[in-house]
Amino acid sequence: MLTYHIITHNCTTLRSDRPSMSQTFLAVLVFVVGCIPYPHQQHRHPQIEGIVRRGGAPWANATVTLSVESSDNKSIPPQKTQTDSNGAFQLLPRKEWKLLMTLGDRRDVWRVCFFDDAASPACWEDRGFWGGPTNQTLLCEIGTPGFQVDCQVK
Repeated sequence: MLTYHIITHNCTTLRSDRPSMSQTFLAVLVFVVGCIPYPHQQHRHPQIEGIVRRGGAPWANATVTLSVESSDNKSIPPQKTQTDSNGAFQLLPRKEWKLLMTLGDRRDVWRVCFFDDAASPACWEDRGFWGGPTNQTLLCEIGTPGFQVDCQVK
């Protein structure tokens, strides 16, 4: 005759207050992803559009230029456009793809100048970190004394 014996063991679960290896890996991964200088797109200056007036009237066919100076000393080609019959102009933003993000704050200065063949340029400038805002709308009045420019950002 066969006899069966049931053997029981008093098992206790080993417990540790330390996180598991997978929990540690996940925590480190979440923390590091925020610090990795991963590929990204950034802009060098905002899209700038607006209206320029000279002596109270729209300045038609004026040349508008945009130049940018950056604290990282990167050469950025200037943009050039003409105002329409209402004195309106538009300068497109400059965006660039970067494989690695540079740590630290890049300070940019963008300068918009208005002129024609007979006039010396009247310039307005703004500055900001990492290309400043994405868009700027200007209403500019060119004064005759010293050809000074007053631009209101909207």
